[in-house]
Amino acid sequence: MTRLFALTSLAFLVACPSSDAEPHQPHPDRVARTVASAEGDIGVMVAGHNAFTWDLYAELVEDEPEKNAFFSPFSITSALGMTRAGARGQTAEQFREVLRVDGEDQAWHGALGALTRDLNGPLDRGYTLRVANRLFGQDSFPFEEDFLAICDEDYGAPLEPWDFISDPDGGRDHINAWVEEQTEGRIADLLPEDFVTSDTRLVLANAIYFYADWANAFERSETRDLPFTRLDGSTVTAPIMTMDLGAVRDHGIEAGWHEGISTLRLPYQDDELSMVLLIPNDASSLPSLEAELDDARFEAHLASLMPAEGVVGLPRLHIEDKRDLVPLLQDLGLVDAFDGGTADLTGIAPPVDGNLFLTGVVHQAFVMVDEEGTEAAAATGVGVGVESLPAEVIADKPFLFVIRDDLTGAILFVGRVLDPS
Repeated sequence: MTRLFALTSLAFLVACPSSDAEPHQPHPDRVARTVASAEGDIGVMVAGHNAFTWDLYAELVEDEPEKNAFFSPFSITSALGMTRAGARGQTAEQFREVLRVDGEDQAWHGALGALTRDLNGPLDRGYTLRVANRLFGQDSFPFEEDFLAICDEDYGAPLEPWDFISDPDGGRDHINAWVEEQTEGRIADLLPEDFVTSDTRLVLANAIYFYADWANAFERSETRDLPFTRLDGSTVTAPIMTMDLGAVRDHGIEAGWHEGISTLRLPYQDDELSMVLLIPNDASSLPSLEAELDDARFEAHLASLMPAEGVVGLPRLHIEDKRDLVPLLQDLGLVDAFDGGTADLTGIAPPVDGNLFLTGVVHQAFVMVDEEGTEAAAATGVGVGVESLPAEVIADKPFLFVIRDDLTGAILFVGRVLDPS
């Protein structure tokens, strides 16, 4: 498939559901993943993660209400999850509240680690999904062994030493190169200038990469220019990929209708992950949907899905997004960790040359969607330093979309489309 990039905008046709179509099934010779359902500790962790997803999504769209958006909540949860392993006291409680942690810390870290390992394998599948974590720490700094053990054993994040005191710029370049390698070159220069300084003692990094073909590809000859209505009622023309499901056997595509919202589920190869689109009936209604959206409401829209027939469609997409997450996380309640006077990160290391606190959290993501499938990537960096549905519906109006792991329900990427041009 053609590789694609970050956020743009979507438009598509949603067909009337039908109970006659058979759902797409993975290839019978393929070795399935080990996580078959969101149960036990993984289920509890996923529920909290998805709740955090919609909390953060609300902050993102409020921060820039007139723009497309794309991010990976799974990348952010992973990076902040490693960080919170070293938080103590009130700082730890704020991490728990913001990340919607339920239950024992050890079980939460273990569940996130188990899901990460499951997402990473096996390799003989019809899509590529890779999650990588790494610690870059000041050489010879006395990091706590318990903290390092949690990051290594649960997150697969070994500690790589670097002398930030004498070579901060080299450290930044080294970390950015690691992120770029993990994301197949799609996320470059994650850490901006001055993110790493001589006061940096640790950088916690996560990278996630996804590349998959649709279970049924769109024919390029069926892609046509159609009008897309923006929030303000103006229109632009966008290339919309279309598919007549009547000519496609065993397509596995589902559509639904709930509370004035069309839902479309497009499965990827092996039918373990999918893209889900929520399309309000009115072009100006996306903000209303976003204001009320939480995990329970999202699941209600999923529950309306049935096998689809007719015509479905989706615009080609290319969206790139880069964010400073600090003000958004502070708005959600993670405050003390960014204050050198109040942060308690003594679980990472004792205060040797100053109290440890978070100096920055950055996130960068991209998505590309074409007739063959989807490519998406994202990365998150955390710096630690010392103080010194109708018969036919056209998705030709603003909507949001989600790429999710269907086996557990974990949300991997989220985006919004206001203008596909």
